[in-house]
Amino acid sequence: MILPGAVDSVLAEIARRAALTLDQAEALPPDAYRSDAVLALERERIFGREWLCVGRGDEIPEVGD
Repeated sequence: MILPGAVDSVLAEIARRAALTLDQAEALPPDAYRSDAVLALERERIFGREWLCVGRGDEIPEVGD
């Protein structure tokens, strides 16, 4: 786990990797997946802004499922 202040370095590393060409592509750094601070930031900036559709209502067989 990384310290909250280290989120900036993880974000900088993600930005660096995102700027690579397809033939140079790299996976996200491990802390992008396992950091509580990065998760909190994702919850705030991505999931906390609007509803995200994860399925269709007509695919749910019973009310309350």
